[in-house]
Amino acid sequence: MDVNAGKPYLFYSGESMSGVFRPGDELLCRSLPYNELRIGDVIVFSAESGKLIVHRVIRFSDSGDPVTMGDNNPTPDRKGPGKLPEYRLVTGFRRRDLLCSVRNGRAGMTQFYRNRLRRTILHNGRFLEYMVPRRLRIRSLKQTVFGKSVHFSWLGIRIAVDDGKMLRFRHPALKLFFAPERRKG
Repeated sequence: MDVNAGKPYLFYSGESMSGVFRPGDELLCRSLPYNELRIGDVIVFSAESGKLIVHRVIRFSDSGDPVTMGDNNPTPDRKGPGKLPEYRLVTGFRRRDLLCSVRNGRAGMTQFYRNRLRRTILHNGRFLEYMVPRRLRIRSLKQTVFGKSVHFSWLGIRIAVDDGKMLRFRHPALKLFFAPERRKG
């Protein structure tokens, strides 16, 4: 079963991989033998209904079958592609006139977890309503001095750096959870 046989591309539709693809993106594919398939790879396979599915390999079952899941889906696929001699690996996509690469392997799993976090935050707005009014004071965090700068961390995660002139958060979203204190003077 060689999905997309003879065609190096497909057009994406659906929402299961939003955060990676948008409906109408032209997916660029190449064949990939089973022994080269990695966790984090985005593959195209045919469902029992004949519909083409574009999902990420999140693990391998005990029998060696790849377990797949859309980055935007709440659970893994019930019926994955099974163990095939060859798969179609999505290597990139074209959106309008822009050609982009797709993260596969370890980088793909990093993107998968980021998309899951984004989905969790978007679907659980009450979590933010609960956390934002109860922000932690930045000076109450663990402080490590490196030369003239002070690094703030929480549970081993670097949150911000104060270089004496400006407090810089590692990511703008961290300002939601950690409140800077006003400088004296």
